[in-house]
Amino acid sequence: MRTTICLVLLMLASPALAQSTSQGAVSIAAAGVGDAGLRPGVFAAIQTIRSRGIAIGADVGLIVFPYAARSTPHASSGRVMVVGSGFIGRYWRRSTPVAPFINAGLSAVRDPDCCGTSLGWRIGAGLDYRLRPWLQLRPEASVLAPLTGEGGILVGRIGLVFRRR
Repeated sequence: MRTTICLVLLMLASPALAQSTSQGAVSIAAAGVGDAGLRPGVFAAIQTIRSRGIAIGADVGLIVFPYAARSTPHASSGRVMVVGSGFIGRYWRRSTPVAPFINAGLSAVRDPDCCGTSLGWRIGAGLDYRLRPWLQLRPEASVLAPLTGEGGILVGRIGLVFRRR
C-alpha cells in the first residue's frame, strides 16, 4: 500500500515536467474472484503519460460481494474488497483515435473476510477510444495475482478517461 501512495505522490508532481499528459479514469467492473464468480466493482485511476507513450499510474477499486451464493451462505455476504495498484505502462499510436496500451505493476488486495492485505502483481491491457480531445472510452482487462500462494482476480472494466495536457 505504501508503494501505491508513493506512486500517486510522484504522479501528482509529474505533470509539471515537460511533454507529459495527465489523465484520470473512472470505470465499472466485473471481477472474477476465485470460486465466488463475477462480482461488480468500481475503479478510479490516475496516470501521467510521457512523450514516448511511457505511463506511470495508480488505481484503486472496490469489488462488492452484495450477497452470499445459495450454496455457500457464510460471511462473504455484504463484504467489500479494496484493490490498489501502482503500475508502469506503454501506449501506442496515441495520435490516432484508437490507442492500445499495456501495463504491469504491484497490487495490494484487502479482503476483510479472508486473510487481510496481500501483495501481488498486476498485468493489464486495453484500448482508449478517443471521443473528444479530452474524453476517451476505455475497455480494459487485468489480472491480479498474489506474489505467493494461489488464487487471483480477473477484472474486466469499461469506463471514461478524462485527459488534460
